[in-house]
Amino acid sequence: MKLLATAAALLVGSAASYQMPMTMIFGKKSSAKVTKKAVPVKSGKFNLSSWAQESGAIASASRAAAKPSVALPYNEAPITCDGTLVGDFGFDPWQLSTAAEGGTFLGKDWQGSTAKFYREAELTHGRIAQLAILGYLVPGTLGTFPGNEWTGVDAYSAVKPLDALTQVPQLALLQIVAAMGFVELRRFNSIKKDGANYVNGDLKLGQGEGRFNPLKLNYTPEQYEEKQLQEIKHCRLAMMGILGMWLQENNSGLGIVEQISQGLESLKVDDVVATGGYAF
Repeated sequence: MKLLATAAALLVGSAASYQMPMTMIFGKKSSAKVTKKAVPVKSGKFNLSSWAQESGAIASASRAAAKPSVALPYNEAPITCDGTLVGDFGFDPWQLSTAAEGGTFLGKDWQGSTAKFYREAELTHGRIAQLAILGYLVPGTLGTFPGNEWTGVDAYSAVKPLDALTQVPQLALLQIVAAMGFVELRRFNSIKKDGANYVNGDLKLGQGEGRFNPLKLNYTPEQYEEKQLQEIKHCRLAMMGILGMWLQENNSGLGIVEQISQGLESLKVDDVVATGGYAF
């Protein structure tokens, strides 16, 4: 888990790429009508020229039909930010969602929109980041695994993920990489199999026929949508949080739990009472 935290810290730098759409527009909005262009017939092979033309057409139409962004009211969101995806608040400063569908590595096998592709990436990285938060906190609070003569007595004693990366045996690292690869391959095959019917982040768990549902979850459509919104918010918060933890640990040289402990110890009851409840 500690190593997973380090992996997530490296990945979270791309988190901004997975936020939902917003376009930065300066000047007056165009009142000209948008002329729909014919969509190139897909031959099953990726064509860079066709993809670039299609992306340009989508971007032009997006600028012409832009609407105010909820995330940043002083800017406008592209047409690809239509509120279909839960948690879509019109944030896409680089118009990534307007790229043509064929630009994704899944190519013709991915039947969703580019925005949906980025949502899949956002959920995946967000879930890793949430596990990484635990990886940063659990070793320092609950302890680490014991070592042995083969691995070394102190092989798993590091409470800081960055230290653990160079301290644990290489076979342990290979186990983590193999487990991650298995999960990703299973997810990729699920996307290929379900095609246009694939639901972002679907791990075949929870309510539904033929699914693993040990907790007997049975939400209404409204409750399920609310849970989806909660998850995407937690994912975004975790991606920012794990980045902050990694930078803080790297800058100070102290573990996160150690930093929190020192901060709490510096707060004296008399000081808090004297300042009316404010610890500064």
